[in-house]
Amino acid sequence: KWDVISKSNDKILLVSSVIIDSQEFNTSDLPREIGGKTIYSNNWEYSSIRNWLNYNFYNIAFDSIQQKRIQNSFLDNKTTGGIYRKNISHAPYEPYYDPTNKYASCQNNTEDNIFLLSRKDIYDIYDDNNDLIKEATDYALIQGSEQGGWALRSPCLYEHNFMAFPTTGLSSWRAGKVLGPWGVVPAMEIALF
Repeated sequence: KWDVISKSNDKILLVSSVIIDSQEFNTSDLPREIGGKTIYSNNWEYSSIRNWLNYNFYNIAFDSIQQKRIQNSFLDNKTTGGIYRKNISHAPYEPYYDPTNKYASCQNNTEDNIFLLSRKDIYDIYDDNNDLIKEATDYALIQGSEQGGWALRSPCLYEHNFMAFPTTGLSSWRAGKVLGPWGVVPAMEIALF
């Protein structure tokens, strides 16, 4: 099952209504050098889960006709890690951007067929923190997912090997080690015609 999140003239954004699988965000939690640049293990572009979603999952879960409808989505990865809520002790919870997240600001933007939501997406999509509660499929539980916990593509503010995941408490995010296992809630944009 997919939830329709938004609709434009030619496409819709879908997010899985359940946790479908359990995967590590990255298979290594160590930084590495690529092209003279330090790549941290919480970097979405170089993550194992991004590769899994866009190759393994994409090719197994969707037939060729469905794949033609799935759009290549532009993802802003630079500004999605520094989102916090002001006044977290009471509503209203106003999102703002904190540019101090060096693990987000050093990332490249990407284009993906299937992706994880970011912290900014969470604020844009979900009005009620209870909506963040996702049931895990039996398969996801067997694979190691804990009921309710699912990964975001946003890096943690403080640690190079931690990424964000949503919670239903007053602070609507927590951080977890990239080695996981983490629940997978894929998102995608599909063409209407």
